[in-house]
Amino acid sequence: MLKRTFFFAVVAFMTLMLLRGALAVDYRLYYPRQETEPVPQKVQDFIRDRVVSEQRENGFFTVYDPRIERQRRLYVLKFNKGVSKTLVTVEGEEKEYYYSSAIFRDLDNNEQLKVSVYVEIEDDGTMKVVSREIDKVGGKKR
Repeated sequence: MLKRTFFFAVVAFMTLMLLRGALAVDYRLYYPRQETEPVPQKVQDFIRDRVVSEQRENGFFTVYDPRIERQRRLYVLKFNKGVSKTLVTVEGEEKEYYYSSAIFRDLDNNEQLKVSVYVEIEDDGTMKVVSREIDKVGGKKR
């Protein structure tokens, strides 16, 4: 009887410790994940930092609008979630670009715009903004 009570006490203790995570095995130590692509959150954070820093520095974020042939002065309202990847052929060479979009307000005429910011990731892992494109103006696609 004493052995059975002791056995159940040990099982209860081990179950409690497993539930608390004290005896949990961290498989990441044994099987580290190889990151071949950047984490989308890193790209999103980079884009957010660049937009916010330019806006702080100048008071606005600039995007050239070819339809009205001038720079638009924009103020960010909201960053959209998610990052996408696209392949572009430049001079016979395929390049990967990551992009994310944000909603802006034009400071000159209060129009609302959706702008995508494209990022290129160099071989050493550094990121740089390569393009800014207007997707929508006033809710209408371009």
